Amino acid sequence: MKTYFTILIFMIVLAFNLKAQQINPDTLVDMDFNAISLKEVLQEITQKQNIRFSYSDSKLPMDRLITCSYHQYKLIDFLNDFFHQNEINFNIIENQIVLYPFNINQTIKIKGIIVDQSDGLPIPYANISLSGTYKGTSSNEDGEFELELTKLPSELVISHLSHDKKMIYVYDDTQQLVINLMPAQTLLQGITINGKSKIISNYQLVKRAYNRLANASSDMQYGKAFYRQKSKREDKFTEIFELFYDIKYSANGIEDWAVQEGRYAFQNDSEYDIFLYNKNFTLLSRMFPMRQPETTSYIIPVNQEVKKLFDLKLKEIIKFDERYIAIISFMPKPIVTAPAARGELYIDIDNYELLKIKGTITDPTLEIIGFNDNSSSWSNYQLDFQISFIEDHETGKLLMDYIQIDHTFDYYFNNVSIGKINTSSILTFYEHYTPVKNKRLGGAINYSTSDMEVIDNIGYNPVFWHQNPIVKRTPLEEKLIQDFEKNEAFGVV
Repeated sequence: MKTYFTILIFMIVLAFNLKAQQINPDTLVDMDFNAISLKEVLQEITQKQNIRFSYSDSKLPMDRLITCSYHQYKLIDFLNDFFHQNEINFNIIENQIVLYPFNINQTIKIKGIIVDQSDGLPIPYANISLSGTYKGTSSNEDGEFELELTKLPSELVISHLSHDKKMIYVYDDTQQLVINLMPAQTLLQGITINGKSKIISNYQLVKRAYNRLANASSDMQYGKAFYRQKSKREDKFTEIFELFYDIKYSANGIEDWAVQEGRYAFQNDSEYDIFLYNKNFTLLSRMFPMRQPETTSYIIPVNQEVKKLFDLKLKEIIKFDERYIAIISFMPKPIVTAPAARGELYIDIDNYELLKIKGTITDPTLEIIGFNDNSSSWSNYQLDFQISFIEDHETGKLLMDYIQIDHTFDYYFNNVSIGKINTSSILTFYEHYTPVKNKRLGGAINYSTSDMEVIDNIGYNPVFWHQNPIVKRTPLEEKLIQDFEKNEAFGVV
């Protein structure tokens, strides 16, 4: 991608006093230009046709001399021929024409931050997609994002389940975007929900969400996702994993996946660090579904026995696009002895689709994770998880957005307190697609194979990772990766 060091005069509008009006592409025009600059040509078109142009002086050949003649051409035909001859692309947007350089292979990187309009705080894991496509990215923990485009202007769709969706046009790549999202409107607080035909209870709503998930379990979709996992002991990072996945999923969660690229790095400063490495933490993103799986190792509320196992409370109902979403908090009842989650469900009250579940499990007897040595132990264990879907604005179908899994605990080595351990992971989807036929990816879960072994079988490709724009890193993550690269730590133990 070319880097421009000139000062951008953004959105130069040649017709300052023109009344806003729609451009009629069928208008017949007569144009004669004889050895005048492109800038003068645009000024003349503005004067004759009441057309506003928006462009960047630094990116178009404004001094190029133009000689051509058009008589009784439709406006759209004139624009297509004239700008094609001069290697300029254009978009008609309402009452103006936006110009940008023609380059079929160009890559334009835009940067931005998503913030809450009410308090100015960054919004993590907001979805940013290119309008009309299944390609995009997500904001990081600081609300920042990067996205590669092939042309300007481009229309972006920004969405987050707790905020109103927003659509914007991006006209240039020289300034960081600041995109404000309004918090979703709260419509109702109370203890009952008005369904399509009658008032239904929180328990009925969750049971209907469970049944809908069960019926949709065979409806498979495909996407590409980026995974980042980082661990630290107190304030010192001890490991990082980054992987790109091809994923098959349903409304219930991930069904299958295959690693496309991956890398990892460890820092081993003490005798106990080797016991803190996560062998296959990535599997938690695949194991946690939206509804209760066939296990008693842990319990979540989207469960056939939800009324017996959980206390539910309607916190609020929010409006998200055309959906009305109930936010229901859940808490395990005292009779529950197995590890059980507490948290929130986001359920569409009209069609019972489950858009998000977030929960916390603090039971130290959780069997799905633990140490494989006798010298290590923990206390104050906590596992947090979130699974979120977004609506495809074209088809109305739900697409998997992200899965976040974190855990923290106090670590003891030979009964000596070492400190607080934290591992955080985020799997974010940046593209969704439809394969030619149902395809098999990685197959069944293999608990004996470590994430490190999977990556080693692929090999570390530093060229692929250099300035990869899929997910914007936080400054802390950037420093961490630079430190690991400096020590040549990626791909080695």
